[in-house]
Parts: sequence; structure tokens; C-alpha cells
Amino acid sequence: MFARHRRLIASLIVVVLLLGGGYAWVMAHGASLLAAPRAKGPDWSAPAAELADPAAIARGQRLATVTACGVCHGQDMAGHRQMLGGSPFYAPNLTLAARKLSDADFERALRRGVTRDGRSEVVMPAFAYAGFTDAETADLLAWLRSLPPKGAEQPVVAPGFGARWNLVIGRYPLQADRVARRRPPADPGPAVAEGRHLASVACSQCHGADLAGGQALPGPDITVNGYYDRAQFHRLLRTGDGRTEHDLGVMALTARSNLSHFSDAEIDAIYDYLIQRDRLLLAGKK
Repeated sequence: MFARHRRLIASLIVVVLLLGGGYAWVMAHGASLLAAPRAKGPDWSAPAAELADPAAIARGQRLATVTACGVCHGQDMAGHRQMLGGSPFYAPNLTLAARKLSDADFERALRRGVTRDGRSEVVMPAFAYAGFTDAETADLLAWLRSLPPKGAEQPVVAPGFGARWNLVIGRYPLQADRVARRRPPADPGPAVAEGRHLASVACSQCHGADLAGGQALPGPDITVNGYYDRAQFHRLLRTGDGRTEHDLGVMALTARSNLSHFSDAEIDAIYDYLIQRDRLLLAGKK
């Protein structure tokens, strides 16, 4: 009986040691991934005239709306708490950060997923915003710098075990890596270039840079051919209502809060692109 108890205790000790060692390895390996230096690349700067242009500021505000910046940073851009893999993160207060960051540092974080000290962003969806043009980047920066400073700096919290575990197993790749591996959406040609660009910057966060879904993303491949006619697609982006009464969840919320700000012409452009994308992908499969 005592021998059995000793074996049980020994087994428990082994399990505790294995768990402790695994925990320590995940934390250490996660820390090394987070600290890995990234190439900053060339410096970028916004045209000074555009930063002060009211039209640019208005375009930047609209761009922030349709690309859902407020989901993480709050509608007032003052930042708030997010969760990743069970670990808390705090989206920065952009009413303060946009004034402190240089143009180059802002652009690196937005389009390349690299922080000002040369590490990878963790949560900032640079893989989706990598498609922003220089003009769009300048418009967004102009709007953010036009906002009056509000609130306090958000705390910087080291990612916990849950977030590091997801990084280590590759479920949530670091943003600089996602940008490096980014595949742009299928290109059916210049006739639908506007819709391709709009879909790229507005839909990639949920559906992936190539709009194919998967990769631990909440959205599926964006296929409309055979599912939505033009009128139904307009209704979807305007109201979040699909073809049935089934609740579309995140898509419904995003449509009502963000995508509904697209003009009718822009929704038509996105639809035309997605139809041509479906045909191009179907031809490739055949």
C-alpha cells in the first residue's frame, strides 16, 4: 500500500515538473519571439500639406470607420482593453500616440506591423492594413492628429501564458510575420481594381488578406456568386441582414457599424470584384 502511495506521489511530482517545465518553456520561447528584432525598412513621411487639409482629415475619418479602427481603439480612439488567447492587451490611445509617433513610426505600425523599437506588433492587424496606399495612410494620420488629446495612456502589459502559447503554436502569428507572408486578394484585372482594393482593406481582418478565410480567422472565404445577388449584397452591407433570418454575428455588427458607410457605388465595386474573383478562382480549380 505504501509502495503504491509512493508511486502515486512520484507520478504527481513528474507531472508537476513536466507542467512547470512546459510553462517555463512557453513563456521563454514566447518572450524570444516577442523580442525578435525586425527590419524597419525605409522611412515614410506624409505630405505636410495633406496633414493640414480638411478634406484629407474627412477622408481619414471615413477610412477609419469603414476599416473598423474603433473596434480595438474605441470610437473616440482613446483605446481600451482587448483579449487575445485569454490574455489582456490594451489598444493604445491614438489621440495621444498619433502626436508622439513620427510619420515613419506610424506607417511601420500600420502597414508593416513593426513597433518603433523594431519588434513585431502583436495585435495590431497590419496584415489587413498593409494594402493602404500612401494617400490613405496620410489621410488616416491627418485625422488622428486632428483629434483633441483625450484620456490617459493605456497600460502596456506583457502577453500572458495564453497569448504566448498561441504564438508558439502558430495560431496567432506575430503581425510582422503575417505581413511578410501576406497574399493579396486574387486579381481578375484592372476593371475591378477599385473593388479589390476596398475589399482588401475593409474585409481582411476577418476574412484574411487573400479573403479566403481560415487561419484562425472568424470569417469564411468571401464567396458571393450563387449566394447573394446585387440587391441582397447591398442589404447585407447596409443592414447586416443575410439571405435568411440566421444571425450573422460579427458580420452583422460590422456591417451596421462600419461597412454601411460605403457608398452605393463602392458597394457595387466590391460586389463586381467578388463576382469576378469567384469566377477566377473557379476557373483555376477547373
